[in-house]
Amino acid sequence: MKKVKFHGRSFVSYFSLYLFIILFVSGIVLFLAPKGRYANWMGWTLLGLTKGQWEAVHTISGYIFVIVIFFHLKYNFNALKAYVYSRTRKALNRKWELVSATLLSLLVVVGTVKEFPVPKFIMDTGERLKYAWEEKGGNPPIPHMELMTLGEIAEELDIDSLKVKSLLRSRGIEFESLNDTLKNIADENDMTPNAIYEILQSSSKDSQKAENNTHKGFYGYGRMTLSDLAAYLGISEDSLSVIFKQLNLPYERESNLKSIADKVDLTPFELVDTVEKQMGR
Repeated sequence: MKKVKFHGRSFVSYFSLYLFIILFVSGIVLFLAPKGRYANWMGWTLLGLTKGQWEAVHTISGYIFVIVIFFHLKYNFNALKAYVYSRTRKALNRKWELVSATLLSLLVVVGTVKEFPVPKFIMDTGERLKYAWEEKGGNPPIPHMELMTLGEIAEELDIDSLKVKSLLRSRGIEFESLNDTLKNIADENDMTPNAIYEILQSSSKDSQKAENNTHKGFYGYGRMTLSDLAAYLGISEDSLSVIFKQLNLPYERESNLKSIADKVDLTPFELVDTVEKQMGR
């Protein structure tokens, strides 16, 4: 059986062509893609890829393309050397073409930096295309809100944080704790940060309406006392005291959770999560 020889030169040529196509396509996509704040918040995708994934594909392909071009030059060094030498001799006889090409290259760089009309028109067109996505609505109320934790969102919306877990889980949304970011929760549940935020925002509006008739409940873990926490967890205060001792947490009956959490360098959300995990929840 004849052994098939692997031709490195052909491989490099094909590979560089494919990388060029990938760079070309991803470059166009990123030129047309919305701003990151919109893309991340609304879960924007194109051909199944998020903007972050397109950026990663473009960046990694660019780095690999540089490496492949190095090998391409290595394989074709002698031919390239002879070609450049012969072309250089001819170019010296065509000084005006050489000068024109040099000046045009400088003009492209300088014109882009100084915002000459044509480069500026191209860049402005790209900006208009990016902002066109946002005209549909969907920007986060706070920049990079998708990176905020669920607890922080609850406080921002002034929602009773004790109801957040039951609210989202009643919608089939799974998460580990109130310290999970909106983005991570959205990714785990195949949703967008905006969709989860709208659920919480709706709950916030309902809570505000209910508050006009009654002023029951808590506005966050921080204001709870240990007796409140025991009632919330459905256990006795003695059982809660035992759990606190197991976790080496100060059990101060009259203090609220915020003051206790501050003493052990935790947030109230982290303190409650720690207790729940100790209970096996």
